[in-house]
Amino acid sequence: MPPVVITSPANDEVSSASAAATGSTPSGTTRRSTSRYPWLESEFASSSPERSRRVPRLTDSETVSTLASSVTPPTLPWPQRPEAGRGYVSESTRRRDNENMGKTYEVIDHGLAEWLEAQPVFFVSTAPLSTDGLVNCSPKGNRDEFVVIGDRVVAYLDQTGSGVETIAHLRENGRIVVMFCAFVGAPRIVRLHGRGRAVLRDDPSFPELAHRFPGGMGVGVRSIIVTEVSRIADSCGYGVPFMSFEGHRPTMDQWSNRKGPDGVRNYWAEKNAKSIDQLDGFTTHPALSLDQTDQRTD
Repeated sequence: MPPVVITSPANDEVSSASAAATGSTPSGTTRRSTSRYPWLESEFASSSPERSRRVPRLTDSETVSTLASSVTPPTLPWPQRPEAGRGYVSESTRRRDNENMGKTYEVIDHGLAEWLEAQPVFFVSTAPLSTDGLVNCSPKGNRDEFVVIGDRVVAYLDQTGSGVETIAHLRENGRIVVMFCAFVGAPRIVRLHGRGRAVLRDDPSFPELAHRFPGGMGVGVRSIIVTEVSRIADSCGYGVPFMSFEGHRPTMDQWSNRKGPDGVRNYWAEKNAKSIDQLDGFTTHPALSLDQTDQRTD
């Protein structure tokens, strides 16, 4: 599209006559170029002195309309209609989800539970009571590892890790927030604030909870974090980028299976006994196999 020349309505006839005689821009004329390369304008103008007379003068509204009609929408790098699967939410659900942002809810209803469980990743934050303590935020992959147990109760599998901050903080004060955000579809962030507890692998209630998850009895599962939610809130999520989901890493399962039950338990005893701030973390008996642990009654 050729650059647009806008002329001032002041001294219109005189300016036009002067421009016709000299081929130059009249005094009082505001000339704006839409070119992305303004340094080429002078060369183009010198090689084509009749150019200003060939371009019709436009009002501001006409100029905006002309420019807008010439803009081609960019090709977006992400799919506009993601395939069904983890992270996918139907068009009708996306429209419904985006209607009432920035609100709190009394319960986790069926629609919200479905959305939460469909997200491929979520984030967990906890903190110690000490003002000098370190706040922790952990990303969690969701391979069917998050479930809504009740209208105000949620749980997720806690896989083995080099740190034990979440368990240690929950043992000390119980405060927790679990955050989900949409990377496809309508923008949305949901935060679940509440009081959490860690159901450790040795706990008698662990097997019953673990059966709620397809991989609940996996070798690398360290505990199940159960949260009684006191506040359910969403926000717009307009600042969250679009990102495509390629798949979950198999590394955790590969690592834990190589170490075996005894090796994983020894790792807990060595690495997970204390938090960064030296709070009590995971208490376990080293070198006692998980099969034996499941049979313990003490």
